[in-house]
Amino acid sequence: MLSQLEHIRILVGINSKICEFICPNNRDSETKVSGKEFIKKLNAAGMFIVPLDTSGVWYRYHHLFQDLVYERLQEIVNFDGIRKLHGKAAEWFETNGFTELAIQHFILAGMEEKALKYFSFFRTILLADRRWSEHESLLNQFPQGLGKNSTVLLLSRAWIFVYHGKMQEAFELLDHIGSGLDGQNSNKSEKNKLSGELNSLRAYQTYYLGDAEPCMKYAQSAIDLLDEDNAYPLGLAWIFLGGALQMADQAETAFHELRQVLEESEDPGLTSSIFLIINYLHWFEGNLAELQTYSSLYKELGEKYKIPELVANAMAFMGHGQYQRNQLTIAEECYEKAYDQRYHAIGSIRTNFMIAFAMTSFELGKHDRAYKLLDELDFYAASSGNEYNIKSIRLARAEIEFRAGNLEKAFQFTQKIGTLPQRPLSNFFAPQLSMAKIWLYYRLPHCNEEGLRLLEETEEYLRSVNNRRFLIDLKALKSLHYHAAGDQEASFSFLKEAMNYARPGGFIRVFTDMGDKMKDLLILFRENSPHDDYIDFLLESFGTNVKEKKPLLLSERENQVLVALSEKLTNKEIGAKLYITEKTVKRHLNNIYRKLEVSGRREARLKASEQGIL
Repeated sequence: MLSQLEHIRILVGINSKICEFICPNNRDSETKVSGKEFIKKLNAAGMFIVPLDTSGVWYRYHHLFQDLVYERLQEIVNFDGIRKLHGKAAEWFETNGFTELAIQHFILAGMEEKALKYFSFFRTILLADRRWSEHESLLNQFPQGLGKNSTVLLLSRAWIFVYHGKMQEAFELLDHIGSGLDGQNSNKSEKNKLSGELNSLRAYQTYYLGDAEPCMKYAQSAIDLLDEDNAYPLGLAWIFLGGALQMADQAETAFHELRQVLEESEDPGLTSSIFLIINYLHWFEGNLAELQTYSSLYKELGEKYKIPELVANAMAFMGHGQYQRNQLTIAEECYEKAYDQRYHAIGSIRTNFMIAFAMTSFELGKHDRAYKLLDELDFYAASSGNEYNIKSIRLARAEIEFRAGNLEKAFQFTQKIGTLPQRPLSNFFAPQLSMAKIWLYYRLPHCNEEGLRLLEETEEYLRSVNNRRFLIDLKALKSLHYHAAGDQEASFSFLKEAMNYARPGGFIRVFTDMGDKMKDLLILFRENSPHDDYIDFLLESFGTNVKEKKPLLLSERENQVLVALSEKLTNKEIGAKLYITEKTVKRHLNNIYRKLEVSGRREARLKASEQGIL
């Protein structure tokens, strides 16, 4: 039994079958022990084995005893012998469908090429299922030299960098990957798939740099080369094709093509990517009603297929919409759910919904939690080494101090930033605009000049990437600048532009987050302008930044139907849009009429608008 005990020490988990396969058989049939008998004897002898399941099939050694047995194994079996044992283990795991464990033991057996073959297949599953930790753990087991020269391993490393938010590190690998592919002699089908992956990452890179034309080219090439077996990189290509089309002021084309994919594909990995970019496009366009609809559908998809990353992303978008409409308690609930799944979300999305959660918490008076979230983000950003994230989180701290009334402290944070590169600003927080706001409030002449210069640079960039969402904030900030400079005509002009962008989506927090100077400017604007219900609505919100209007108790689906109703869609069209039957649409409409105390569609639309629901 001692010999068997020593030989199976190479395994983390053991069962009777693998014990029989790996352990040398005794020639003496009277002393030969079966796998089941061996497990029983280990238990009876108190050999520190711990069950890994309730059925008593899989076990592991206690870690201290495991170390002791491994030392003994090294004494009686040489290096080559241990490698052979790993080879046998890999063979058993391969035969029995344990791909991940087979890869691990092929690597430990020195059979890197075989390990790489299985990893090449398995990584597409890990990507599709967003199993980032497993993917990274397996990748890290390959020898460093092999990892620098294998196109497959380099692509996986790039994806892991993206997950951690280390964008620069990911993009620095792409030229090396491209050179490796050029010199690769693999079959055409395999090479096309790898080229498709590379082009997906190239699309990400060019979008990140705000360059729409090459982004569309790379994304379309990836779509042409990949199929649904490569759902994650294919989905990413669609994300950046949609983003690039919107960037090029072709949002309607993007929506048309993306909805067509939704109609044709049943793959949850691909459809989840389509829902993600549709939500992003509605955010860019400032369409909070459609954002609410599609983030709810996105959440339903995540819950249906039990994919935590989708739920986190969807709850983040829902939170962004509720926050901007000043429904802070609902936003908080959304962000809490996203936060619970934060380690499943990729770095850029995680960073932004945690910043949003911190600001929402602060506005609700939960200051300790806000600062703890920022502390957590500081640690995460430092470990990722992403300089842009580090500066963004520092400016998020400045924003919190600004809201707390600590203008001097907020200003000092901005002085530690240096240059902040322009980015598409695709999520909740716009660090450049927060910095400009603090400078404008600080009122030193050079700060006002720097604030306006930053706003001008940012406006030029936002227009180049067609980001309507943050043009609202930018125009409002410019109105504050010209108001402070005594140019009322320019101030009112920019404020009117900001409200024209904000009014269709029902944005509130854009204005209230700019503080008392914006409230004073809105009062002055109202006194010098025709009556405008939207200005009154904004001023009411200033008086109750934390106290919110009690939301009407409509369900998520009823809200979606109400939004569709406001677009004057028929029951059939509403059903098609929300993927429900006409009968279900009618049931939801009856519930809406009852709760709004109306008798029909027209009354429902009017009352929902009056109450600020639409």
